[in-house]
Amino acid sequence: MLADPRDMDATVIDTALGPLEDMPLPQAERALETLHEHLPQQPDERLFDVIVAQQAFHYERSRVTEDGTYEQPQAYRFSAKFLRWLNALDSGGKLDEALDGATLYVKDYACGDKVLMNQTSELRQKIVNLSHDIYAIEMEGHGLLHSDWEAASRGHVETAMIKAVSDFGDGDMATDKHARQQGAAQRAGALTLALLYYYASVFSQARLHGEVKK
Repeated sequence: MLADPRDMDATVIDTALGPLEDMPLPQAERALETLHEHLPQQPDERLFDVIVAQQAFHYERSRVTEDGTYEQPQAYRFSAKFLRWLNALDSGGKLDEALDGATLYVKDYACGDKVLMNQTSELRQKIVNLSHDIYAIEMEGHGLLHSDWEAASRGHVETAMIKAVSDFGDGDMATDKHARQQGAAQRAGALTLALLYYYASVFSQARLHGEVKK
């Protein structure tokens, strides 16, 4: 059940219509939603949390125009069928062992060729603003997507991208880098193996009942 926004444990939020806590519930929910839309997003990821891509934006420095604005790149969408299946497994608790206490997010990625280590840079903020659902910036996804785009011209391709958080793109990226990258890879790998196990089980059952051709 969603929490009542009037009970938020935070500094009193004053809106144009008065304090949030004094509003009727429907009005408070609308006011909080409007406020949320105008605030920068602050994801709550921890190290080794898993982020599965729903779409990815390929950022390039060349897209930053002379007046400082950023041209909107094309968003590449990942398999909606896979994401529905993933959510069903997660809701049923079937991925809990693989996640081992980590949180699973289904969010957007920004993908590019440059490492962005400064969390306060204008370029980073422009990239994050491409989508209110961008939870990660990484460097490999657009290569995968381009390969799949070429393969899709020869037939249907379902694509997914599963990664775990190894750093927060800040000045501490180099601290314990190997250990953090290894931990993130192990967590993402464990989830991927769990998904393959459930996929193989479903596929085997379908073949057993004659629903899949050999």
